[in-house]
Amino acid sequence: MGEPMDRGSKKWQGLMLPEHVEMLKEAEREQYRKEKPILDEQEWDEIGQKLMEALETGESVCVTYYNGFDFTTIPLLVKDVDDQRKVLHGRGAATKESCTLSFSSLIDVQ
Repeated sequence: MGEPMDRGSKKWQGLMLPEHVEMLKEAEREQYRKEKPILDEQEWDEIGQKLMEALETGESVCVTYYNGFDFTTIPLLVKDVDDQRKVLHGRGAATKESCTLSFSSLIDVQ
């Protein structure tokens, strides 16, 4: 009577070629893709001010960036703001891993 909706597709996956299974997974990912917002000049100015303040004080900030499908927020210690290359260099506040983010992927800094 009440089988889950995806039961039919899972039942047939064993008979599909791996390429077809991957295409179905990609189509599902695309369904949930978020669009990157377009920031205005005032928002860019605020982001720049917050990054420079974090660089000067050595305090960590939460950086939200667009990863191609969705938004990711990470705590980051800002190490360098490279205006020429338009990138932000930092280190994860919790993980201590190096991180480089393009200015064009930035959405917000808190």
